[in-house]
Amino acid sequence: MQETEKSPDTSYNFSIEIAKAKAKAAAQSRRSQSCLVPLQPQGKKRPFFCIHPQAGVVFPYYELAFLLGEERPFYALQSVGIASNEPPLSSVERMAARYIKAIQAVQPKGPYVLGGWSFGGIIAFEMARQLQQASQGVSLLVSLDTTVNSSSKFINVRDIFRFVLTSALRNIWPYVFEYLNLNLLAAQNEKRGDRLQFQSTSRTAQVAGAIALNSKRVEFRQAVIRRLFPVIWANTKALINYKPQVYPGRMLLLRSNKPMGNIRRDPTLGWGALVQEGVDIHEIPGHHLNILLPPNVKILAETLKACLDGVKD
Repeated sequence: MQETEKSPDTSYNFSIEIAKAKAKAAAQSRRSQSCLVPLQPQGKKRPFFCIHPQAGVVFPYYELAFLLGEERPFYALQSVGIASNEPPLSSVERMAARYIKAIQAVQPKGPYVLGGWSFGGIIAFEMARQLQQASQGVSLLVSLDTTVNSSSKFINVRDIFRFVLTSALRNIWPYVFEYLNLNLLAAQNEKRGDRLQFQSTSRTAQVAGAIALNSKRVEFRQAVIRRLFPVIWANTKALINYKPQVYPGRMLLLRSNKPMGNIRRDPTLGWGALVQEGVDIHEIPGHHLNILLPPNVKILAETLKACLDGVKD
């Protein structure tokens, strides 16, 4: 008798495909979460998502998140490659798309409240553009002293080098010391098995400890120095190559009242030509590199809180 040919076990193959799909989705979810940092996840109001500056780290936002209080969740987006071994992204458009997926893990649908300081404001702008194109509303786009970059690569390179040489090298040290201090304290606490104790005279470290007490998911062990260089380089390339397009919405610009380096004298810092519905401007005491530091950050937080509270949830 001729043997009957066995048909393939389709249910088994289907189960394998489902398992692969779930594994892929889980991996994508972990990658998205690696760039999303819940600095202050409490509160029932619409979350504020704040994008990293050019260094890719989010610790400069600790004080701001602390001062905004617990009524509104504050999530920061750090660069890909800071908390994982993934290669950093080198395109503003790709960063925006990746960060949109990350924030949608917390808030699946719009309207969204987005913002960022320095380079972070440019990424937030591109995120707002992409969300609008996808018919996902943006109720508020916040620029924290961000100057729009040029469509010319040559001008962008010139402006970056001029800013670094004339302003950044002299004024960045408070952030460098805080960064090193937080890493040292995190390493010491890890050895003791306690990540929530931050004993230091550093105000940022004290604020970090207070935030940690309210959020068990916060990781303060930022990237070691060797990881920062490729992230900064990738972010710099992204800034140089980005050509901003028109955004069919409105922007809130919280700008410093003391121009420094190559920051434009234009009151809108160049955004007026790109934001169709206009730019609302509030001046904050200080210059670009100290508006997130005491005492200026207190006024920044008060101004931002008032503007956020004016947005309908």
